[in-house]
Amino acid sequence: MADVQAGIGPFLGVFLQRHGWQTGPIGTVMTVGGVAGMLATIPAGALIDHTTKKRLLVIVAALCTISASLLLLYNLAM
Repeated sequence: MADVQAGIGPFLGVFLQRHGWQTGPIGTVMTVGGVAGMLATIPAGALIDHTTKKRLLVIVAALCTISASLLLLYNLAM
């Protein structure tokens, strides 16, 4: 999952530039996404620590990542 997170930044910047975005708004979106990710870490970590179904949560997270990637691929094809 960390590889996906680290690799999406450069891809997202190029993707948004190809769709007419300027560099300022791209940086803002990526910064807001990073801050939201940091803020989500605390409750997500508490959930992981509390649950007994850790494997299920990993599967759900992987499926969400795959779904988001497929949506991006679909948008690129259009």
